[in-house]
Amino acid sequence: MIPQRTIEQDILEQGFELETRLLAYERKVSPPEYVREALGLEADRSVGYLSMLRLVHDRVICFDQRFLRPEFADDFNPSLVGARPYHDILNEATRLPVTRGKGEIEIAPAYSEVARALRVIPGVLILQNRFANYSRGGMPVEVGMISYRIDRVKFGFAIPYLDGVEDSLRTIS
Repeated sequence: MIPQRTIEQDILEQGFELETRLLAYERKVSPPEYVREALGLEADRSVGYLSMLRLVHDRVICFDQRFLRPEFADDFNPSLVGARPYHDILNEATRLPVTRGKGEIEIAPAYSEVARALRVIPGVLILQNRFANYSRGGMPVEVGMISYRIDRVKFGFAIPYLDGVEDSLRTIS
């Protein structure tokens, strides 16, 4: 199992202050098909939708979009975003600790909504992290995509052979 640090922990360990700005929170939206499938929901179910900007030194480093299972959307408190670590807020809303995640990372051109949020020209290459997070029992809790400006971050990692792993996100100053 790969130990994970939150973006808040990682940026703090680097000596930077992370600012999180809530852009939107809607308790009931019709999700894209890939979200519905990943959450295992019927076609007529709505989900919660959250979007945030993450900044260091008032410079945008990523645009974060998340879709929450409908049973957790009403209990999610968006007024806490920016004041507390996101995963703490999520765990309180679900009352189920997120214990596992899976995802994929690719470099892709920014489509218009992402480009606007990241303050780049549409089509500029960005790093996209598409993921799903799961509770201890294996239930998918949320599905999301974090889009990073590749000119403002770099990623570091350690490869475990006998002991743990440290993953990290590095901000370019």
